[in-house]
Amino acid sequence: KVDYVQEVDKRSHLMQILHAQLANEICGKLALTLVLVETKKGADPLEYRMSMNGFPAIAIHGDRVQM
Repeated sequence: KVDYVQEVDKRSHLMQILHAQLANEICGKLALTLVLVETKKGADPLEYRMSMNGFPAIAIHGDRVQM
């Protein structure tokens, strides 16, 4: 599924999607989500924000050590 949203609505829309998936996981459906960002500069803050909201996240880009 691809959702196109306005720039100002992106963070709240992402959180809505993740909370809906979390509710489905409680019902026994495991959901994984791939979030693409335009720049690696945006990847680390998004990883931090998601982690602070209780969603495990890993940023993958060229300046990070890949495990």
